[in-house]
Amino acid sequence: MAATEILDLEEGSGESGILQNQCLVGKILNTKPCNITAVSNVCNVAWKTRASFSIIPWNNNTFLFRFEEAEDRDLILKEGPWSIHGLPIEKMNKTNAELMGRRFGQLLAVESSHDRILLGRSFLRVRAAIKLDDPLPKGFFLRRKPGCGKDLWISYKYEKLTDFCYDCGRIGHENKNCKFVSREAGERSGYGPELRTGRARQSAIPIEEIRQQVD
Repeated sequence: MAATEILDLEEGSGESGILQNQCLVGKILNTKPCNITAVSNVCNVAWKTRASFSIIPWNNNTFLFRFEEAEDRDLILKEGPWSIHGLPIEKMNKTNAELMGRRFGQLLAVESSHDRILLGRSFLRVRAAIKLDDPLPKGFFLRRKPGCGKDLWISYKYEKLTDFCYDCGRIGHENKNCKFVSREAGERSGYGPELRTGRARQSAIPIEEIRQQVD
C-alpha cells in the first residue's frame, strides 16, 4: 500500500488574497433547492450594492458571492443585528449590551455612544455569530435586588428572521419539517412569532465593531 502523501500548501496571497477580500460564501436556509436566478433577484433587492456582484452556485444551497467592490461586501457583513427588549433604563448601556451579546456566542458589534449610555431606542441592539445547529436563545431572567419584586424576563428579538421553526427554535426549516421535536408528543418549546421583528429604524447611534482577540 502506497504511503499517504502530505503536501504543504501556501497561504493565499496576491490575486487570491484580493479575491478573498471581495467574496462571501452564503448558505440559503431552505429545504428545497434554490434557483440561482431567484437568489440573485432577492439579493439585489435586499443588498442594493453600489457595484455589481456575481454568484457561483456550490452544493446544498451554498453560493459564492464575488463583489466588484470590497466595500459592498463589508457593508453586507454588517447587516443582521438582534435586539434585546424589556430592560430597565438603568441597564441600558454599552457594557450590558456587550455582556448580553456574548451569550449568543461570538459578539461582532454593538450600538454605542460617547457616554456609553444607550437611550436612543427602547431596546439594545447587538450583532453576534451563532451556531445554526443550536436553538436560538429566547431571552433571560434579570435578577432583581431584594425587595424589588420578581426577576424580570428580558426577551430577544431577531430582525428579518425567516425559515424559523417554532417547535425546536432553529433556523433553516419550519414546523412541518422539524426533525428535532415530535409534534405528536405535544411538547411546548416556548418559541413563537414574538421573536420576530422588522429592521430597526435608522438611528444616530453608531455601531461599534468588536475587535476579536486572536491567541
